[in-house]
Amino acid sequence: MNLKPLIALSTEYKSTVRIKQNSATYYGKYTLGADQNWYSDTFTLTIDGNQLLYNKGNSVKNFEIKNQGVYSRTDNGIVFKYQKYYLVNKKQYLLVSHRKEIKHNGVFYYRIIIDGQTQLAL
Repeated sequence: MNLKPLIALSTEYKSTVRIKQNSATYYGKYTLGADQNWYSDTFTLTIDGNQLLYNKGNSVKNFEIKNQGVYSRTDNGIVFKYQKYYLVNKKQYLLVSHRKEIKHNGVFYYRIIIDGQTQLAL
């Protein structure tokens, strides 16, 4: 019995799965203003490996990022987890919640925090 083709197929499958786990796209809907009110906003944020693509209107920006691991905070006994990224060129941090944690107008959203500013995304 020749196992070489089976082993090669198994290796290719694992590589594909790993790539999919490192990629995520978020569809921004709101930004929190300085006056603490939510303002409608439309953007797409794609994280793929060590690259972040930010698409807003006709503008697309590409940033190199470094995954800094999981950041956790506790509020009233509830643990909130975020993936923490460092934007190399901008020298800023980006946090993306692991789950949809903010409810606005009856819909739950992911929380994205960039340079202290909160945005909501699906």
